[in-house]
Amino acid sequence: MAALLNNLAEIAWRRKRYADAERGFQRALEIMRRQMVPDHPSMAIALTGLANVYRDVGRYPDADSRYRRAIE
Repeated sequence: MAALLNNLAEIAWRRKRYADAERGFQRALEIMRRQMVPDHPSMAIALTGLANVYRDVGRYPDADSRYRRAIE
């Protein structure tokens, strides 16, 4: 389910539907946090997607923190 939500969020982001993309990435991350270890590669992918959304809407501090968490 998390992978599907992440993929749908990616599509929304590419279509510049940022609110939908943000919700999708956040929901995917919620599921991943319950089911995966914190350093699972899928977590980094979803965090990067969320960071991309924040970057594109000008929320640079939020984007920066998600990028940093993705590479930890």
